[in-house]
Amino acid sequence: MKTGKRIVLIATVFITVLLCNTGCKNSSNQSTGSHKPKVIRLAYQLGHLPDIIAKNKHWFEEEFAKDSIAIEYKKFDFGPPEIEAFSAGQLDIGSIGDQPSIIGWARGVDIKIVGNIVGSETLMALLVPENSPVTNFGQLKGKKIGITIGSNIQHLFNIYLKQYGLKQTDVDVVNLQFTECVNALSLHQIDATIIGEPYVSLAVYKKAGKIIAYSKGIKYVTLPYIATNSFIDKYPDIVERVLKVYRKASAWAKQNKEEAAGILMHEENNLLPKEVELSLIDKYTENFGLNDSALHAFSATYKYLQETGIIKQQKDIKRLYEVKFDQQAKNDKQ
Repeated sequence: MKTGKRIVLIATVFITVLLCNTGCKNSSNQSTGSHKPKVIRLAYQLGHLPDIIAKNKHWFEEEFAKDSIAIEYKKFDFGPPEIEAFSAGQLDIGSIGDQPSIIGWARGVDIKIVGNIVGSETLMALLVPENSPVTNFGQLKGKKIGITIGSNIQHLFNIYLKQYGLKQTDVDVVNLQFTECVNALSLHQIDATIIGEPYVSLAVYKKAGKIIAYSKGIKYVTLPYIATNSFIDKYPDIVERVLKVYRKASAWAKQNKEEAAGILMHEENNLLPKEVELSLIDKYTENFGLNDSALHAFSATYKYLQETGIIKQQKDIKRLYEVKFDQQAKNDKQ
């Protein structure tokens, strides 16, 4: 081979290696979050206060405007359809109940818990029609109970069964969505229901039913924020910034209850009057973040799902959540 051709060949190999190395570095940078997504797809549900406030105030748009990142919102009535959307790759981050998120994760959906809206023992309740003589769950043997199968309500239902020594076959379970539970209760189509806020307050306000027990002392209610692992891996800084906005919204609502109640009324199409919405603000802003109580609640829900055979896979529940993003968002100055 002539010297000139050898030099060209060596130069070509050198450039190829250089380009490869550069490409590898760029690929590595992408996986560590140095680039930005074109859009962030956020999921939320009725009553998920920080999400609703941040959406109304356009705080996500403000936070990510300098990065030219668009924001898309998708609203869900309850958890299972939201998990399906995550499984289909249609969402990046969203708020949801602990049971659907744990079931989805156990069955292979690419998600991780990165935050938590609320920790409360008064967000769920057992209700019966206003004229019902029933005073506790044990008296519902042989009766119709409306619940939303697959939601975090199902765990509380199971706790009540155990508490009163009943089996699921001892009651007639009617699978209804939350709004359907309220309507069925008012029409006496069911003898009881277990629902969460704001549907608990809606049922009482409409005189559809009365509360005979809260989840207090038996279930710590959590509404975790979940994100896909692929989104977390690519954009860890974005995850932290999203949680920072949620935290800001929760803190703002606690300090501006009147305006926050008005925003909820607008989002919920005046489902509840302002005085009822005001009474919910404190509930919605309790114990924001991934504290020890929330992590313990995840473990308790996972244990129940295994004991009842809803989840058959054996997995380490600690692999479902990552607390560092929540802690970083908490420590960041607003």
